[in-house]
Amino acid sequence: MLDMPNYSVRTMLAREHDADPTLPDDRREVSVLSVLQLMAPVSVIGFSKCRVGTANDGGYVMLDDLKPVDVAYSLGIGSDVSWDLDMAQRGVDIYQYDHTVADTPVSHPRFRHFRVGITHDDSLGPNLKRLDTILRQNGHAQRHDMVLKIDIEGHEWDALESLDDKTLGQFRQIVAEFHGLQLLDMPLFRQRAHRLFSRLREQFEVIHVHGNNFSGTRDLDGIPVPDCIEISFVRKDQYSFAPSVELFPGPLDAANDSSKPDLALGTFQFDAPAPRHAPDAMPGQDGAPSLARSLAESEGQARSTGVALPAYLVAAGHHEIERIAASYRPVAPSSDPYRVSESLLDRAIGLSAGYMGAAATSVENAEVSGQTWLSAMEHLRTRMRDPAWHCLESEATTASVTRLASLLHFHATWSMHPLFPAMMASAAEAGFSLDGFAPFAAAHCLSMLGNGTYFQPPTGPAARIGCFDIATGPENVATVHITCLDFPPERRKNPRDMVADRIEAACGRINARHPGLVVLSAGAAPAELDTVVADALRNALNNQARKNQGLMAVALLALRLQPTRDPREVHLRYGFLPIQNQHFRPRTPTP
Repeated sequence: MLDMPNYSVRTMLAREHDADPTLPDDRREVSVLSVLQLMAPVSVIGFSKCRVGTANDGGYVMLDDLKPVDVAYSLGIGSDVSWDLDMAQRGVDIYQYDHTVADTPVSHPRFRHFRVGITHDDSLGPNLKRLDTILRQNGHAQRHDMVLKIDIEGHEWDALESLDDKTLGQFRQIVAEFHGLQLLDMPLFRQRAHRLFSRLREQFEVIHVHGNNFSGTRDLDGIPVPDCIEISFVRKDQYSFAPSVELFPGPLDAANDSSKPDLALGTFQFDAPAPRHAPDAMPGQDGAPSLARSLAESEGQARSTGVALPAYLVAAGHHEIERIAASYRPVAPSSDPYRVSESLLDRAIGLSAGYMGAAATSVENAEVSGQTWLSAMEHLRTRMRDPAWHCLESEATTASVTRLASLLHFHATWSMHPLFPAMMASAAEAGFSLDGFAPFAAAHCLSMLGNGTYFQPPTGPAARIGCFDIATGPENVATVHITCLDFPPERRKNPRDMVADRIEAACGRINARHPGLVVLSAGAAPAELDTVVADALRNALNNQARKNQGLMAVALLALRLQPTRDPREVHLRYGFLPIQNQHFRPRTPTP
């Protein structure tokens, strides 16, 4: 239901009060961030949620507290009345309004269909009415226990904005589809959206959000915003609330367009942290001196100058930063080994199921030719039928176990991060290969060594996350670039040229004004290559160091399976070797 009439697009910006000069400055000049903060969801204490309606377009997630309700208004039905049917089967009378259909596509004794459209002005036409007018006509003007569902293709802005607070307060729950959020890049529409959501939040709390993937997202002020979003509200006077750490989409959600992945919204909380003061927060391995400290001591460079953060990050209040910073840090997974079994395979496939697309059957593993994510899992399932099998029995089995453990390790480390759905989608885009997990493994290593790590939402159709930032000052970051090393047998004896080529290519995005690090991900390369690769790494760094003084360091990242006494158990370990650039000289910006 996304064919928005041109009328709606034009008039979203054309209301006279949108440019009201009597509004105070803090209402006339609003940011994208301030609008989105009004949509941030909370949790309802003591209640769960349920899905009402079909599994895809036409169904909505609501609070599972519908027993007190016996009247619901369904505004905009089109050809899908699955929500209406579900509510009717719960004993609720459904008042349906849609001037574009002659009759309801499915009949039910509790349906009352009216070929009337919803608008902000009763005088626009005989088949267009305001919602408060309809409530009076139906004898519902004094009720305060109803439910409202509204999906009227962009006219929701007019219809809801025209209602007074008393009318809005007649509904216990409201589920609404808001169209045209791409217009938030226009000041007049931002004012209008801020005004409407501010009014709604006076009486209601948001408990659920879901992006409609029939439209997609738009990057606004560095934030990926759905063009169309479904929001579920509950009235404040009925419930108690707590902060939400839920990730969206959740288990009750389903893609509106089942042929495409759902839109990843993270926690949909927008008080993002600024970087920590971390000039000494990148220690070396095994007690080696801090890279950042060594750099500072070499030339008195106490802080590097990096890419300035978006204004909404820098401007975030200190207490808000501290309040949510923990959710941006990776969690150290359990040290228990992974015991490969049918149930572990089922768990991994279940975790990946919501994100699997063509990449799961087409992206091959670098270690084993022809091995995809699904074929790797099937290989393990087949091998487990042999009583003599073990995790490290062959190259194919070892690679399959590494991918299995990598997914589980990744999930345990990052599942509470606000951008986890985008991270998972990025890994899926890479076919859940070791290359796909490399940015998050590198960020995990740097974070566990004390660095603040910051991911940006992916942009573009590929949806891949190939880099991240670390804090190098109170308002500065340096970008960590990931490049992957494949080690075919013929290159394993002398990888020097390949390592040099990878570092040189990655350094094309690094300079004195935009400092950065390069992490070479060797995947599950054999451990005996570590010394050879480390030597090649040092040699390549020496060649790059003087000519690229913005290069802070290079690091080698490798994954290791460590067996236990049980041949079907392994530990997953990261090998991480950072080597600093002694010639690092960031350029200080001119005031």
